[in-house]
Amino acid sequence: MNPVHTNGTLTATMVRNLCLAQEHYVRHHKSRHWDIFPPDFADRVSNSNLWPEFRNNGLSSGFDAGRRAAGQTGPFINNSPAMKKSVEERYWSLVTRTGRPFIETYGECRIGNPVRTEIDGLQINPTDLRLLHDAWQVNQLLHDQPHEELCLIDIGGGFGGAAAKYKRLFPKARVLIFDLPEVNVAQTYYLSTLFPSADILTFEQYVADPSRLAARAFDFAILPGWCIADVPPATADAIVNTRSMMEMDPETIQFYFDHIQRICREDGLFYCVNRYYKDTVGQAIRIKDYPFDDRWIARLSQPAWDQPWIHELAVIRTPWPVAYPVSSLLDKLPPRQWDEVAVALRRVGDVLRIKLLGDHIMITPGPHHRAILFWKRFRHDSVKWAHDIPAVKAVLRPLYRGLRAILKLFQRSTAPRT
Repeated sequence: MNPVHTNGTLTATMVRNLCLAQEHYVRHHKSRHWDIFPPDFADRVSNSNLWPEFRNNGLSSGFDAGRRAAGQTGPFINNSPAMKKSVEERYWSLVTRTGRPFIETYGECRIGNPVRTEIDGLQINPTDLRLLHDAWQVNQLLHDQPHEELCLIDIGGGFGGAAAKYKRLFPKARVLIFDLPEVNVAQTYYLSTLFPSADILTFEQYVADPSRLAARAFDFAILPGWCIADVPPATADAIVNTRSMMEMDPETIQFYFDHIQRICREDGLFYCVNRYYKDTVGQAIRIKDYPFDDRWIARLSQPAWDQPWIHELAVIRTPWPVAYPVSSLLDKLPPRQWDEVAVALRRVGDVLRIKLLGDHIMITPGPHHRAILFWKRFRHDSVKWAHDIPAVKAVLRPLYRGLRAILKLFQRSTAPRT
């Protein structure tokens, strides 16, 4: 039986863990962006009747899309032309990447009754499409890794949809989720419902015995973010953060990076998908400012699929500092700053100088290089012309031989006598 049910109902277990986490709350983990949960949140989530509809009744606000009008019941199907057009474009774009079987196998948009539409014989949810893309990308990046007892960490896991896909892709993996306690509640409900027989390490079990986090005797660990400090060093095969670090304070970002760079093993993956710029925490948060150390090498760096205002970055942990660290790559990402104007002008000046005066004779020849090249080509063509035409050859050969004879006589006459 799922451990979250052993001390009562699922809802009671969720509330009990939430209340315990609130007693241990590390306040800097909740930025101004996430200061949205009401004081009576624990009382609200204790209503078990709300959870079957949690993805459309406001319980997943901030980490899911779609909310239905009050009083509506039944499957939340939206087949309006606008909805179908929007989702259909994304769906067929994703099919070209992953193929339809991947979407059919790993798609899930029923638990919590989220908004969805019907396309190509499937029920499709916009949020699930992005989760499918990210899971497919992680699977591609880990294709050469042994999947036995894989340790995968999801930081800021939303309602649990991404973690569920990782577990289905890697059935023997341990998936650890670190997030706000209020979000842990939704993750516990979602994963317990989707995987009723899974072993889930809860916060109350962690508090009773923190060493259990280092054990391998669980399928999921659903814990507040600060618990990542107890993950043993160099044990994570893959660490994922998608669309949530951009909503953290710089102090929290630094906290997570300190531990990401501590717990990621050599050749381990960090998959980071976040905005170029966001300021809902009260200050600018830019992916180009993330505190990567010099032991990461980029495997993938590009605008995110379906969201060009977000950057998709996959980096691999190295055992030694690299010559071209990820921070140098991130410096070139938007948004641009005023202090980059001088650098850009200097680059423009260098380009103009090279184009006008030249750089290297074999790369960007300048006027003097072109004159040298012209003379060499003229000399080569002249000799070839003289050699290829018999009449010219017959006239020039005696002259050439005569000049050589005169030159030899001159050299003999001027040579010192011994």
